[in-house]
Order: sequence, then structure tokens, then C-alpha cells
Amino acid sequence: RDALLGKVADLEKARDAVAGERNTVVAERDVFAGERDDLLGKVTSLAGEREALRAQVSEVAGERDALVGKMSSFMEQRETIAGERDYLVGRVSLLAGERDALVGKVADLEKARDAVAGERDAIAGERDALLGKVADLEKARDDIAGERDAISLERDALVGKVSSLAGEREALVGKVADLGKIQGAIAGERDAV
Repeated sequence: RDALLGKVADLEKARDAVAGERNTVVAERDVFAGERDDLLGKVTSLAGEREALRAQVSEVAGERDALVGKMSSFMEQRETIAGERDYLVGRVSLLAGERDALVGKVADLEKARDAVAGERDAIAGERDALLGKVADLEKARDDIAGERDAISLERDALVGKVSSLAGEREALVGKVADLGKIQGAIAGERDAV
């Protein structure tokens, strides 16, 4: 999002720059219009003076030549300024095209961002579902571990009982052997009698 905001800020800067160039062109146009009006006024005044001062034709001709030179200089300046204006107009057009292209890119990036956000939300939903399953599995694991521990305890108790019974059996076997010996001795005595 910060990258997109940066691009938007750049676009606004470009827009402000274009607006400044446009205002400069308009201001220059107004200045040239004022200079043109001044020159037209001077030409009219000189024409009146020429009619009033026909006796001073040489002097007026010299002044006229000077004025023609100034007008030529002004015309050259006007052509130069017109060329600069045309360049600025072309520059404005180029910047407008670049701005439109950037606006298109921003729109594409916003669409991509929305698509990524949708995928992120879907993944988050899947993650939450998996976390639920993991919790269920962990609970089942804990239940099984509890059952295993209970069975282990029962097994240990049974092993103890088996060991105890084995000991009792060995004792009984010993008693049976002893009784067998006694019985054999009694039988031997009986046979001797």
C-alpha cells in the first residue's frame, strides 16, 4: 500500500507541475498580448506623427526604421516564445499521456491488490479450519495419551500381580515337593512295618 501511495503522490506532483507550466504559458500569453497591444498603439501613434510631420520625412523614416527593427526583434522573440509554448504544449501532452498510463498501472495494481487480498482471506479461512482440525487432533492425542497412561498403569499392576502369583506358585511348588518327600518317607516306613 505504501508503494501505491508513493505512486499516487508522484502523480499529484506531476499534475501540479503540469498545472504550473500551464499557468506559466497563460501568463506569458497575457504578457505578449499586452506587448502586442502596446506595439499596435505605438504604430498608430507613429502613423499620426508621420502624417503631422511630413516635413520631417527623413527623421521620421529613421525613427520608422528603428521601430521596424524593434518590431522585427519583437517578432523574432514572439516566434521564439511561440516555439517554447509549442514545446510546453507538447510536454504537457506527453505528461498527460504518462499520467494516464500511470493511472492505468495504479488501477491494475489495485485490482492485483484486491485479488491478493481475496486469496489472503481464503488462505486465512483455510488456516483457521486447519487450526481447528489441529486442535481436535491434539485433543484426541491427549485423550489417547491418557488412555495409554491408564493402560500402562493397569499393565504395571498386572505385571506386579503376575510376579506375585509366580512367587506364590514357586512357594506352592516347594511345599508340594516337601509334601511329596514326607509322603515318600511315610510310605517307606509303612512298607517297612
